[in-house]
Amino acid sequence: MTKKDLRSLFREKRLALSPFFVESTSHLIIDLIVKNVNFENKVCSVFLPIQRLNEPITYPLINLIKNQGGKVAVSISDFNSRRMSHVIFESEQQLVLNSYDILEPTYGTPISNNELDIVFVPLLACDSSGFRVGYGKGFYDQLISELKPTAHTIGISMFDELVSIDDVEKHDKAIQSLATPKRFLNF
Repeated sequence: MTKKDLRSLFREKRLALSPFFVESTSHLIIDLIVKNVNFENKVCSVFLPIQRLNEPITYPLINLIKNQGGKVAVSISDFNSRRMSHVIFESEQQLVLNSYDILEPTYGTPISNNELDIVFVPLLACDSSGFRVGYGKGFYDQLISELKPTAHTIGISMFDELVSIDDVEKHDKAIQSLATPKRFLNF
């Protein structure tokens, strides 16, 4: 299927999920991440969930990273350049909804993208090579291209199934690992 068709299909599937399913599935995913990833002395970019789109709930992951000696960075999106910058996450008090209804920090200590050790990537679907279908704006492809070579990219999916993407393009960037409700895959 094309990215456009997959995007439509998986957005619809995710919107049909109940709040209970989203919460319980998010916990299953985070449990698998914690069993497979060491956060000590790592700077981790964690996306803040867009609840109206039933994205995985990442707040427990943020707390676990901090408790295991890691630092959490959250992104600020520039919709004109389609680039993301990061600041260190201190508390929910620094967050506000932007004009796109996405939570973003209003202040915080800046950190460059090439200082990130682990980047958690939201996605709708993923193939067996680590190529993903997101919302189609290219923010994460751009971010991945700015990371240091040792950075680890981990996609988080509400669904276990892998898909076939017919139109992977030259600018698309694959993730290195995928966390789903039932498995943690390395590509």
